[in-house]
Amino acid sequence: MLKRTPFLISLLVLGSLTVAGCTSADDDAAPAPTDVATDSAADEAADDFDLEGLTAAEREQVEPTGACIDGYAIIRPVDTEFTQPEPCDTVSVLGTGSTITLTDVDHLLLESGPNTITVTGGLDSIMSIASGNEVTYDGPAVEPEDSGSDNTFTNVG
Repeated sequence: MLKRTPFLISLLVLGSLTVAGCTSADDDAAPAPTDVATDSAADEAADDFDLEGLTAAEREQVEPTGACIDGYAIIRPVDTEFTQPEPCDTVSVLGTGSTITLTDVDHLLLESGPNTITVTGGLDSIMSIASGNEVTYDGPAVEPEDSGSDNTFTNVG
């Protein structure tokens, strides 16, 4: 029995050290911060995007189609006239300097501007994080959520 005692004491000490190594003396220890990659380079590249100098095929790939996929369309007209080709539940406008005509849109999201936008067929909601847009729409009046600036929303009935 005496030969087992040092062995049992060694196991007890080893077990205690193992548990002690897994715990922290500081209960409020927070995880170390990690670097999060940002899209600032991509954002800057998008801001500098210019359609000039592109071939017709290249222009066709980047010009807005307004295609409604699963009830959502993204349009990116830049200094042009654009007419949405089909009705869509939600349309997000990312272009600037354009005259845009939309039909049968439930939700309009303005992410850039300035643009002049006409919506026929009524709207359920307008949300803007952009500035300088002029929106004219028919149907019942809606209260826009506007966190941008210098936007005007006109209901023509």
